[in-house]
This record gives sequence, structure tokens and C-alpha cells, in this order.
Amino acid sequence: MLMVAATVDTVSTYAGLTRTLIVQAQHGHGEAVLRFLAVSVRLKGQPIAVIGVADLMFFTACVSTLRRLGRPGIQALLAPLAGLLAALGVGLWTGATPALPFLAVGVLLYAGVTRQQTFQSNSASGRRT
Repeated sequence: MLMVAATVDTVSTYAGLTRTLIVQAQHGHGEAVLRFLAVSVRLKGQPIAVIGVADLMFFTACVSTLRRLGRPGIQALLAPLAGLLAALGVGLWTGATPALPFLAVGVLLYAGVTRQQTFQSNSASGRRT
């Protein structure tokens, strides 16, 4: 589900509804809508979307899922947060950037690393996963 959301976020940011909303907000027409759909700030008189509400919803879903899978609380929080912070950094450098692909990469890398560690520790003890 996260990969599908990341793909849709990418398409929307560069060629879809998100792009349209950002362009309209920059020209003063869609600023009110942008306030409801994103955490935004004014920079040089222009509204700048920092992170979308949907991105925050997926962030909380990822943290919750990692916790349900038994991952430690701080790690379950930091893995998705690292992805969002990376998106913020890229977005500040290049402009509008979809956050969900970065979130997905952070979560999948963390899941892959912890899965490998679990597999290695179970192999050493003779248990199967």
C-alpha cells in the first residue's frame, strides 16, 4: 500500500492535482485550499507547503504498523521520520517534492535491515522464521 501511495504522490506532485494546487496557491487563487491540505508557511510573500496532511496520516500509519510488528518505539518513530526529513531537505533545495516516496524508502530500508538482523539471529540460534 505504501508503494502505491508513493507512486500516486509522485504523479500528483509533478503532473496532477497537487501540482495544480501548488501553482494556483503561488498565483493567489488556491491559498485557502492549501491551508487546509498542508502545513504551510509564508516565505517571501508566497505560501509554501511544508508537508501535506495525507503525508502526516501515512507517517502515523507507518509508525503504528511498525509498532504492531514489534519494533521498538523510538526506532519505529525514527525510520519514517528520517524519510520525511529527507523529503523536507530535498524540497527546500529543489521545490515541491513528494514526501511519500522518501517515507517509503525510510520504512522499507528499516524493515529490510531489521528483517536481516532477525534472520541472522534466528539462524544462529537454530530457529526458523
